[in-house]
Amino acid sequence: MKVEILRREEEYLPFFETMRRKEGFSSMLETPEQLRKNLAGCLSHPDDFVLGCLDGGEMAGLFSFLAEPEKRYLEMLAGITEKEAVCAGVIAFLREAYPGFRLDAVFHPANRAVRNALEKAGAAFEPVQALFRLAEAAPLPQDSPAVPLSGESREEYLALHGKNCYWTGERVLAAPELFRVFAVYDGGRLAGYADVTRGMEQNEIYDLYVQPESRGMGLGKALLAAVCAGNGQSGLTALAESAGTAAGLLVRMGFEKVPGRESVTASLTL
Repeated sequence: MKVEILRREEEYLPFFETMRRKEGFSSMLETPEQLRKNLAGCLSHPDDFVLGCLDGGEMAGLFSFLAEPEKRYLEMLAGITEKEAVCAGVIAFLREAYPGFRLDAVFHPANRAVRNALEKAGAAFEPVQALFRLAEAAPLPQDSPAVPLSGESREEYLALHGKNCYWTGERVLAAPELFRVFAVYDGGRLAGYADVTRGMEQNEIYDLYVQPESRGMGLGKALLAAVCAGNGQSGLTALAESAGTAAGLLVRMGFEKVPGRESVTASLTL
């Protein structure tokens, strides 16, 4: 098997068009916007890259990666193959080219070839998440406690924000053209926040968090209502565990689960 870096869309399009109709197709390449960002865009970025895998001279796998060499970090944006050995070959390629890097791999849970290869490589898996899409937003109360994050709360937000993710609080605040951040307060302190993309055809809620001691007060609901009210005419999506508390809140606030749109993330040190 041969793994090589691809330079042009024409090199993978026939394989891509065949595979996109099959079960287990990448959950990160469903919309035109995702195709531009998570596949075609990786061809032109100086650090990102697309790998093609040839087995017996025929294309057998297509993988795209976001790369941050200075942070020793890779994210697999798309992994398309029906052969476990192909994904294992890609992991071997990455271990040689990026030793010691952290790899986060996002893929459709039905893709057993990718999952099996990652399991054998020693990856740790997060729970499967389903995609929820806003159907009809609940109204925003006039006295909503959710407001845009203020500069005075920056340090509180950074301290509260999750660190084990690509879009850390620092990155979100450094990209105001891509993100809006809403905040809720309890007794004058920051009790929760919501990070949501802006200006896209389909915006996405990347993170919504309320501190444990402030839960049960309707603050998560207030954050979601503010996000929906500020979304304009764009679509709005969020990922959540199907049977979790967040999924229940999303449904109550006007979101619907999208059938067949699930993803799982695995993490591995190369």
